[in-house]
Amino acid sequence: MKNKILVLFITFFTTSNLFSQTSLKAGDKAPTITITDYISNIAKDKTLNNKYILLEFWATWCAPCLGAVPHLNELQAKYKNRKDISIISMTYESPEIVLKTLKRIDFKTIVVSDQTEKSQTDFGVKQNGSMTLPRTVLIDNKGVVKWIGVPDQMTDSLFDSFLKGDDITTITDSVPKNIENKTKADLKDENSIDIAMKLLRDKQTQYSFSLLESIDNHGSSSRKNPLKGQYSAINCSFKKILSELLNVTEMQLEIPELINNKKYSLFYKNVNIVDEKKCIEDIKTNLLKSLDLREKIESRMVEVYFLKVIDKNKLQILTEKDYQSHWGENDTHLVFSNIPVGTLIKEVSNLQKMHIIDETNLIENYYFLLRKDSKENLKKDLESYGLTLEKVDKSVDYYIYE
Repeated sequence: MKNKILVLFITFFTTSNLFSQTSLKAGDKAPTITITDYISNIAKDKTLNNKYILLEFWATWCAPCLGAVPHLNELQAKYKNRKDISIISMTYESPEIVLKTLKRIDFKTIVVSDQTEKSQTDFGVKQNGSMTLPRTVLIDNKGVVKWIGVPDQMTDSLFDSFLKGDDITTITDSVPKNIENKTKADLKDENSIDIAMKLLRDKQTQYSFSLLESIDNHGSSSRKNPLKGQYSAINCSFKKILSELLNVTEMQLEIPELINNKKYSLFYKNVNIVDEKKCIEDIKTNLLKSLDLREKIESRMVEVYFLKVIDKNKLQILTEKDYQSHWGENDTHLVFSNIPVGTLIKEVSNLQKMHIIDETNLIENYYFLLRKDSKENLKKDLESYGLTLEKVDKSVDYYIYE
């Protein structure tokens, strides 16, 4: 395999102002914060005038969002006696959905929802029908936006500087390194991931494949809809991307050491796709070509586990039609939202290095929030959803790339 990092933009679109969209920025007057539901840690004084506000946009399906909760809790505890500070965690989801997550993740901040999604739209979190989460906005006591970024960048020192009135506008999102084959002059001015996502969202884009090498270890996520010719993976390993595309565990994949520890962001769109297999094959072909890899398959006899149902009543079935279909992870948890059991099996297998086979016969989509710190806690969480594992021996296909 050649040591080649490719950022490949294969795109067909006709719009001329794709990269000229305007959005809220530091120095702007903050839009009105719309709240339809107060869910948890409700403040006695709900007035936000003349207050320093940390507005955190999140969702129950967003693993990086949940990964940011401990730090927000620390800030809440640190400034709990200051009446001029409000730390608000805002989602667009219903209280019924949010409360199920709050039973497993402890939020100390004020938890609210805007089910109209007006706040998400006004603050630029929702654009062209898609949400960019998590997103943190700092608003001073005069109602002016002072900083917009992601939770990992919002350090204690940055927040302290914000409260002191210091200039923090120079701290912005980081840009991926090792970028080659840049598209015209646009990449030097914008975050490459933002550009790739805009290509996916743009209605005039017919076909787009983008592969970027990531440079951080923050939470990863992916979204797949092959019947509509769409796929995205952010900050994922090569194994994780292929595992999802091929519907196999990462243990079944053998790759060169050179790329084993690297992370990638992949974005794909093909409006002409009508067949799921062809869509996945097209993505895989472009991916292997980008990294100059070849594939071969062989069978091996290994130890596997059957996943079975012990109490179907404990499963959390999602019934809201507009509920986000998504999975991701952070440092402590795996999050599955409106996801079939097959996706759960693959990701748990990858994490615990176990071959797991579905024996549940479950056909619905579910919500799972699972601890990943130990196999014991993961098993306990599976049991809390009415699932168990049984060990057997079985022949399994392995995919070898070189």
